[in-house]
Amino acid sequence: MGSSEIVLTNTDAAYLAGFIDGDGSIRPAFIKDMRRTFLWVLRIKISITQRSADAAVLYWIKQLLKGGSIHKYANHCNQVEWTLEGTQQVAKILPQLIPYLRVKKQRAILALEILNIKDRHTNLSSFLAASRLAKQMRLANSREPQLEYIDNVVDEVKERLSVTP
Repeated sequence: MGSSEIVLTNTDAAYLAGFIDGDGSIRPAFIKDMRRTFLWVLRIKISITQRSADAAVLYWIKQLLKGGSIHKYANHCNQVEWTLEGTQQVAKILPQLIPYLRVKKQRAILALEILNIKDRHTNLSSFLAASRLAKQMRLANSREPQLEYIDNVVDEVKERLSVTP
């Protein structure tokens, strides 16, 4: 999105929120980064998946938001996924969607709480607080929450810093 502010119309925000509620996700993602103090970066990803035949709407969303990436899954039922994961981009879009989200509203609120922890990549207590919020987001997921993954990341960070629980 760069420096330009994205302000969605109510109609576009409601339409996008409906897609996310139905065919999308708002999820925490721990990404390994050897340059970081904790070796991990906690990002928030927003994504929407569609059949390849319906991919045009994902390109429209990418254009509307001036951001995100589109990945084609040739070996996965011919699906296409749009993903937005930049901290600033997600932080600008989520507040506009929250009034219209129904199914994933709580995940969006938790995601914004994580993004508001500015020192989550440099301060251990902030990292742990953000990780707890990520677990809450995973618990809100209707599928397998994969909490062990988050626990393993936290354990690795604590071990690296020689911190006892």
